[in-house]
Amino acid sequence: MTASPNMEMMNEQQALQGVLDPNCVQEPVQAATKGRKRKNKSTEPKKPAAKAAKSKGKQEKITDTFKVKRKVDRFNGVSEAELLTKTLPDILTFNLDIVIIGINPGLMAAYKGHHYPGPGNHFWKCLFMSGLSDQQLNHMDDHTLPHKYGIGFTNMVERTTPGSKDLSR
Repeated sequence: MTASPNMEMMNEQQALQGVLDPNCVQEPVQAATKGRKRKNKSTEPKKPAAKAAKSKGKQEKITDTFKVKRKVDRFNGVSEAELLTKTLPDILTFNLDIVIIGINPGLMAAYKGHHYPGPGNHFWKCLFMSGLSDQQLNHMDDHTLPHKYGIGFTNMVERTTPGSKDLSR
C-alpha cells in the first residue's frame, strides 16, 4: 500500500510537468457545436481609438455621426403627396359570399392600384392556404375574385394614408 501513493504522486507530477513544459504542445480539442461558426478572436490587444482621445470626455450621439437616413425611391418617382390624393376603387358585385373590408388603402395599394399589394403582406398566401381559392393568387388577381370565388373588397375610409394611425375622426 505504500507503493500506491508514490505512484499517484509520480503521475500527478508528470501531468503537471506536461502542463508547465512549454515544449510539450497539445492541440486544442474542439467540441462539435451547433449553429454558426464563430470568428476566431485575435490574441493581439486592441489599439485604443484616436476618436476617444479627441472627444475629451464628451460623448457624441450615435444618431449624429453614424446614422444617415437614406432616401429610398419606393414609388418610381411618384411623390408621397401625389399618392395621398389617389383612392382605391371598391371591387363589389351582387350576391358575394365574402366581403373583405379594409381600414383604408396604404401608399403601396394606391401606387399599384390593387388591394393588398405589399411584398410583406400575407393576405394572398393566407387566402390560398385557407382553401378559399384553388390556386395561389397575387394582387393583380383582385379584380377576378368576385366572379371566380365570390369575394369582394372595400375599405371603411376611402382616403389613402401611410398607415391607419394617420386617420382621425
